[in-house]
Amino acid sequence: MTNKEIADVLYGIGDILELKNPNDRFRFLAYRQAGQKITTWSRELADVYEQKGIKGLEKIPAVGPSIAEKIEELIKTGKLAYLERIKKKVPNAEIEFAKIPSVGPKSARKLYRLTKAQDINELYQKLFGQTQLGKFREKSIANVLRGITLLKSSRGRHLISEVLPIAETVIAALREKREVSRADYVGSLRRMKETVGDIDLIAASAAPEETIDTFLNLVKGKVLAHGEAKATVVTGDSIQIDLEIMPAAEYGSLLQHFTGSKEHNVAFRTYLQSKGLSFSEHGIKKLKGGRWPIATFETSPAQKRVLNAAKAGETVRCADEKDVYHFAGMDYLPPEMREDRGELELAMKHQIPKLLKIDDIKGDLQMHTNRSDGTADLGTMWQKNKDLGYGYMAVTDHSQGLGIAGGQDAKKVRRQITEIKKWNAAHGAPAVLASIEVDIRANGDLDMDDELLRELDIIVGSVHSSFYQIPSVTTHRLIKAIDTGLVDILGHPTGRLLGRREGIKADWPKVFRACAARHVALEINSFPDRLDLPDNLIHVARKIGTMFVVNTDAHSPDHLSFMPYGVATARRGWLTAAEVINTWPLAKLKAWLRRT
Repeated sequence: MTNKEIADVLYGIGDILELKNPNDRFRFLAYRQAGQKITTWSRELADVYEQKGIKGLEKIPAVGPSIAEKIEELIKTGKLAYLERIKKKVPNAEIEFAKIPSVGPKSARKLYRLTKAQDINELYQKLFGQTQLGKFREKSIANVLRGITLLKSSRGRHLISEVLPIAETVIAALREKREVSRADYVGSLRRMKETVGDIDLIAASAAPEETIDTFLNLVKGKVLAHGEAKATVVTGDSIQIDLEIMPAAEYGSLLQHFTGSKEHNVAFRTYLQSKGLSFSEHGIKKLKGGRWPIATFETSPAQKRVLNAAKAGETVRCADEKDVYHFAGMDYLPPEMREDRGELELAMKHQIPKLLKIDDIKGDLQMHTNRSDGTADLGTMWQKNKDLGYGYMAVTDHSQGLGIAGGQDAKKVRRQITEIKKWNAAHGAPAVLASIEVDIRANGDLDMDDELLRELDIIVGSVHSSFYQIPSVTTHRLIKAIDTGLVDILGHPTGRLLGRREGIKADWPKVFRACAARHVALEINSFPDRLDLPDNLIHVARKIGTMFVVNTDAHSPDHLSFMPYGVATARRGWLTAAEVINTWPLAKLKAWLRRT
């Protein structure tokens, strides 16, 4: 079992124990704290157990002998007898209700007692249209209904971090085969959306049946379909993977078609029709009276020969995806931009922005050490940043208000500032910026003394509580924090957790204008269950003229590898390196910060 799966089991035990006995706080909190530590642990627990046995598990913070024994059973069998035993002592409906975003075990018990609903569908029906139910008032009922909708919509969806490594591994293995000339993952995964349903793969092969057999040997799971040129497998993690063999001569147009999005493809075909052309996954046709719009694009001699030879009604096949756009008189569009947000107009005008790349990143400006809720010390995090070639890093341990995450009081913050100064004096790059992730309280106040905050190099201000305020209150809250002149970065601005919590509601253009005026950068948080600021809001903010920063919010050294997910989100928002402050060298970054 993976760390995430083990952590989910421990969180589930904590919920059931609270449902069973709400007064036994020590027991249910112990399982949740262990789950939290395991979620951010840098090594797979299965590897720890294999090398050091149960004693190795006991060395993990918050994991005592009893919990270590349960982890051992999960690693060895994939099941846990204790969990099955305690589940029988609590109604299944209560367990299901506790999984609803914004509904904790206490509310789950009340909802079950008041409605007698047996599942979330029945609960939704019984709550819909209600203005009061016991002590649940209209606003609370609306939150429950919204949580049910979020839970149902996220089922069958997987975080990109869960599916991309699988897809990359399979594609790399297929490309090594002599008979395979091309292989790619397509669909929303290629467009780097934050969540994905199935993994769709295509390949061009001289021996389709042999390639299908290779695929089935690579991917372990239940085979749903197995044909001469197509196969479908569902893995043990309930991820469906489809592979289809495509003709090499049409691979480019097929790649474009299967990448999508549907809206992008419809807009693309509509444009071609206006030029007397027809496009399908097989290629492009010039209809009677149509003309190739290539005058606006510098096509190669080979491309011109192909188009000049094409007769009306004859399909021009595209082996290369770039030809699809070039033959339409457009620049090639990166997959992340293909969402019908005006990208075709830019491609026609040859104004495609030079999107941010992972190699542009010069440093990471949000991460946590074991001084708050991270798993590693400063030296370990520094070494990993050095290995990544960064010129600087910011340690942003939590402020005192976030007690569950080991938030630091003023004394501890000053001690860390001293430690960082000594570290920088003794070491070279990456330079460590003394920083903090300070809580933005419900009223907009910052959770640290202003004088202390001014001693720090860079400050991330984030919302970690009161997520369901009305938009006007949230807007005032954020702008009040921004207007202190102390916040440099607005951390994970919406506070969303994919599949678990909706983002806060605010007048975002108004917030973004305040950020632009105060020179506050908007964070694009690379943590896979956040990817926050979302791409649709990045589009809004960049038009207003805000600056951005792409951070990992790493809680362990391994989490620093999440940076590509944030970069992909930035690319979906059409950002260039010039708009992202951690692409700058340290001297320019320091010049941008108002306290230097």
